[in-house]
Formats: sequence, structure tokens, C-alpha cells
Amino acid sequence: MPLLETYGSFSGRNSFRETCRKMYALPDVPFLRTPDGQIVVFRNEHLRTLSTLPAAGNMSPEALSAGTFEFLRDEAAAPAGSGGAIVRLLANQVFFTNAPLHEPARRILTKQLSPKAVAAFEPLAKTIVAELLAEITDVGEVDFQQRFGDELTCRFWATLIGMTAEEKVALVEFVRDMSGMFNIEPTEHDVYVFDMAADGYGKTVAQAVRRAVTAGGFPLVDALAEDIKGLELNDDPAIAGIVPKDVGNYLAANLIDAYHTAALGAANVVYTLLRQPGVLEQLRADRSLLTAATFEGFRLEPPVLHLHRYALEEIVFEGVRIPKGTTLMMCWGAGNFDPKAFPEPEQFKLDRPMRGHSTFGAGAQICPGRILAFMLAEKTIDALVSQNLSISFNEADCDWYEKWAMAQLRRMPIEIKRLHQ
Repeated sequence: MPLLETYGSFSGRNSFRETCRKMYALPDVPFLRTPDGQIVVFRNEHLRTLSTLPAAGNMSPEALSAGTFEFLRDEAAAPAGSGGAIVRLLANQVFFTNAPLHEPARRILTKQLSPKAVAAFEPLAKTIVAELLAEITDVGEVDFQQRFGDELTCRFWATLIGMTAEEKVALVEFVRDMSGMFNIEPTEHDVYVFDMAADGYGKTVAQAVRRAVTAGGFPLVDALAEDIKGLELNDDPAIAGIVPKDVGNYLAANLIDAYHTAALGAANVVYTLLRQPGVLEQLRADRSLLTAATFEGFRLEPPVLHLHRYALEEIVFEGVRIPKGTTLMMCWGAGNFDPKAFPEPEQFKLDRPMRGHSTFGAGAQICPGRILAFMLAEKTIDALVSQNLSISFNEADCDWYEKWAMAQLRRMPIEIKRLHQ
């Protein structure tokens, strides 16, 4: 099994794209590996099939922390800034649970993020998108990732969980600083920064949610709080995971992706469309193409490059024996560039069949917030093409974080002007 580093790396958007080109020139290589023994899964069919196997589970809190979870769980022994805060926060995520906890914990969230439920959020999304566009129009050059993407998700969720204006402002900075946890080679200072941010973020969200429960009148929070009461299971850090003690802990953990990844998604989709000559004009003329455009935007610039799964039992897959305890590097972003799944994968095509992309994962661990993330990005594009706007954008001025497990723009300068008729 060849080493991934022979062909490149998935550390940052630019390295990821170049590595995909080299990997897919290897027709007879099903998997790659890393020097520390991880199995690198990159082909679209393999990603989608392997993710359906119960033995290809999530990393438990104990696996996540390399066997030190009980130590990191103790705030006195591992205070914020040391790496303990992020582990304590992530331990409440459904992505770090397995049977018997995973399905009921996940169902609590997916009930509130179903297609019908997300449709009910559309008016709020439209309002926030319109407000943000008004704020960045006719003011000169702005960083679209920071001034729009980061603000979009923070304002959206702050409204749903009853945050104060001060909490909303703080949350934007916390989420920005927390993104450093996706740095593949963090320094000690980097760890301190994102861990302190994780502590502030977790406490701010949990506090707002608990306040909303007490006050009442927040339907999303009320429904989640009621369902959390049904999680009558015991903690099992080694396999099943940690049972959230209340809706504050649950939402703080599970909204990380809703704040961060969805923000990247909206900006990445806009970036993709701005790179395509004439596409915005085409969408203005035919708004029925918005969904296809959003699909291609997410496919070509997926926010998540790779995540880890864990072999709960020995797996024999495609003739390869994967021992129990092996970490699986699931390269979800790479699946979108598999030419078997998407002919001419680097081409933007509005007539491409809208199925099969691996942007949001697959199987039992597929992202529960994918419908919402897609909706926010689509409403953003809709607003951009429904108004009489001129958008100045130079791809060469954009900058991507490298050595990250995410495709995240460090800088995306654009200028939006309103054209007067």
C-alpha cells in the first residue's frame, strides 16, 4: 500500500487538489497509507461503501484523546489552554459516539434539521443574508469570508438560541480562533489559542441555551431539551461515547460545524461561482439553476478535506485487511474529484447529475446539518443574483490556509457595488 506522502498531502486546499490529480492517475491503487498506519480512503465508491459498515465507526473520546480522556476531562488537571477544553467540548458531539448511543443522540438533531424543518428556517436565512449584503455593499473592498460567511452562521444560530448582541459578537471571534484546531501541525501557542476559544465558545453557547430553556419560547431549543431527557444511557468513553448532560452541552458541541463549516461552505460556493465566467449572469436569467450551481460549488470546493473514522472491529474491504483500532482517514473532499464518479471532475457543469458527491460524508455518520448548510449557501447565491449588483473579484488575491484539514479561505477580498438604473 503506497504512502500518501509519495503523491502529496491533504493539508490545505491547494495541496489537496494537486494530490487528487496524482492519486487518480493510479488506477490500480485502492488505498494509500500514512507513516503512522492510517488507511487513506479516497475513491468515491470506497468512501460511500465503507461508511455503511458498522465496524467503520466513529472515534470515541478515548480514541480521540489517545487514551488520555479521563485526564483531559478534569478541568483542574487540564485547564482551558492546555488542549482539554476542545476535547471536553467534542466529546459531546454525535461524531464521537458509537452504538448504542450514536443513533438516538443523532436522531435528536436530525429531527430538527429535516428538509421540512430547514424549509421553515428559510425566511430567517433570507433576512440575515439580505442584512449582511447591505452591510458590505458600496463600502469598498471587504473580506467576504469574514464579513459575510463568519457572520452569517453566527447570526443565524444566535437568533434561534436567543443570544444577546454581546454574545453574538463574542461568538464570531471564538469560532474564528477555534478554526485553528484544524491545523495539522499546530504550535503550542496555536493549541493555547484554539483551546481558550473552545472554552469561551462552549460556555457562551451553553449559557445562552440554558437561558433559552428557562425563558421558553425558543422552539428549537425546547424540542431538543425535551428529547435530551430520553438519553438514559451510561458514559462509555472507550466505545459508545459520552452522554450529554443537558441541551446546553449538546448544542454547544454539535453546533461547531453549524457555525464553522457552514460558514466556509457559503464562502467557498460563492468563490467557486465567481471563478466561472458568465455563471452569475446565467443564474440571473434562469433561477431554476440555483440548486445545481450550489451543488457544483460544494463539490468543487468542499469545506471538509478529510475526517477520521475508526475500525471498531477488524474489517476486510476490497481485499485489504484493516485491523481493529486502525484509524481511517476518510478523504471526503477527494471523492468529489474521482473521475469515475464525476467525469472531468475539475470542470464546473450546471447540467451535471446532482447525486453522488461526498462533501458531507456518507452512511450513518453523514453530516446531520447538510441540508441547512446547503440552504444557507443557496440563499446567499440567490440574493447575489436577484439584485442589480456588480461584484469585483480577483482569484489571485484570495489566500487559502495550508496545512489544514479544511479548505478555508484565509482571505477572500471582493467589492460589491449596487448598479443604479
